[in-house]
Amino acid sequence: MKKNITMKKIHIEMPLKIRFLLFAFILTIFTINANNVRITNVTCLNPGIANSSLSFNLSWDNSWRVSGMAPNNYDAVWIFVKTQLVDPAAVNCETTNPWVHGDMHTAQDSFASGLPLEIKLVTDQKGIFIQRAYDGTGQITATYVKIKLSNAAGNYNFKVFGIEMVYVPQAAFVIGDNSSNRYIPAQWISSENAILTSSICTGTGGNYFFQYACNDQSIPAAYPKGYDAFYCMKYEISQNQWVEFLNTLTYDQQATRTSILPNTVPGLSGACAMQATCSNRNGVKLIQSGISTTAPKTPAIYGCDLQTAPGDAFNSNLDGKNIAMNYLTWNDLLTYLDWSGLRPMSNFEYEKACRGPIGQVAGEYAWGTTQITQAQSSLLTGTVGSATEVSQSRGYGLCAYGSALGANGPLRVGFAARDTTTRVTAGATYYGIMDMSGNVMEIVTGGQFANRQGYTLQSTIHGDGSLTAAGDYNSAGWGPAYYQGAWAAVGGRGECSLVWWNIEFRGGAWDRAASEARISDRSYNNTSICNSVYTVCWGWYNNQTYSGGYGAGTTTQTRLANVGGRGVRSFP
Repeated sequence: MKKNITMKKIHIEMPLKIRFLLFAFILTIFTINANNVRITNVTCLNPGIANSSLSFNLSWDNSWRVSGMAPNNYDAVWIFVKTQLVDPAAVNCETTNPWVHGDMHTAQDSFASGLPLEIKLVTDQKGIFIQRAYDGTGQITATYVKIKLSNAAGNYNFKVFGIEMVYVPQAAFVIGDNSSNRYIPAQWISSENAILTSSICTGTGGNYFFQYACNDQSIPAAYPKGYDAFYCMKYEISQNQWVEFLNTLTYDQQATRTSILPNTVPGLSGACAMQATCSNRNGVKLIQSGISTTAPKTPAIYGCDLQTAPGDAFNSNLDGKNIAMNYLTWNDLLTYLDWSGLRPMSNFEYEKACRGPIGQVAGEYAWGTTQITQAQSSLLTGTVGSATEVSQSRGYGLCAYGSALGANGPLRVGFAARDTTTRVTAGATYYGIMDMSGNVMEIVTGGQFANRQGYTLQSTIHGDGSLTAAGDYNSAGWGPAYYQGAWAAVGGRGECSLVWWNIEFRGGAWDRAASEARISDRSYNNTSICNSVYTVCWGWYNNQTYSGGYGAGTTTQTRLANVGGRGVRSFP
């Protein structure tokens, strides 16, 4: 019996509400139903003609736009398109031609939407924002949207994607809380001007922001320091989002972004694509083999399968599509963000998105208090793996952290939000962003070396939608993940070199201590998992690493059970 592959229509529901906000999810291919965001009736209005015009209906639940009162912001949907050129002789539009990013047209009058929506173009043409045009809350019913691409004439397949975002307005904010481990001293950030590191070095022992080179190094003005407005993904990347990303890649790109070869034979139950045994609630599987001997190579097909085949269809409502994606490396995250036209979040932006424009509370979590209630994937009610699974726990600051059970894993994105929850009981940030404390760790730019590449990110450089042939990101200033110094002889140890990591792990995770979920805590950046500096040696000690590092003591990035992420995009 062959397990059914359901790819064309995905329906997920998540009745979640935070005050006047109901936090929605993401949408997928062709006719798209994703929890609370729905794209339907996708139609090409001028097939075969250059500059394709597409129409569709867009709806989502409990949208909001509020001005003149907190949080003085709105939600939005980031829409982008992938196109696939179809050969004239193709049967049923089937082809192995690559999916490429469809740039938007530059003419505003080529786009249209019904009320109450408005469309915001971006200068690099990589997508559009659709959001409320004026103040209001509640459901956006199916509303007509027309967009126009900037592509050559030809017959195409189209995939329209959407990611729910939250607008974080320009405002001064406080970074640091004077309490958490390796904090920055609490201070207001009131511009995007360059910052001298000597002004933010403090503390003793491990409690300092810049561990090394703490002198007048400059964090450049171009580095996003959170003062200017930006859009932030409302949720961490979900497993369904990761699957849809994989299903637009070439064979060779898929090989880089998964842990098995695309030509792996999946069997009736599929083959675990990211981790050998699909541990820790990661249900991403290869469900149809790719072919390496065709020209071009035929990509594999991936799906979600938390409830194992053959008793349950791939991509069913029980297959964990809403669960936060784990087992991501920094390069995995950057590649997804490049593909989607977003960019990495900076360490400064992380604290702004959590805390908002108000003063700090010592030891606070993303919801603005020091209260916290534990949620675990082993203690759920509702239908496990579906959009209705909820934590058995209730209380202030409901957060997935501290699980002692190795078989546990992340929960579905936005799991703590219900019809009756407030910001604190739902674990939401000041602006309505979910799961910034707990669930899976957020990887952000920065690190403890201001004179290294962790601070070369520029707020204006977003993903261009295209990847290298090998499946890596190619946006300038986004990496690499580490800087390795020159090799030098060290007595009795052969030759050694120092490695500086250019990233930070923020927000804690389902298996980490509660303290690591605090907004300003940076302690995970100097543990056996991710050490900001360590010594790689060879010679007498045979390439031994003298202290642990991200990637189990090497410069290789390892996919970890508690690491995920999300992206941002500068306004506009």
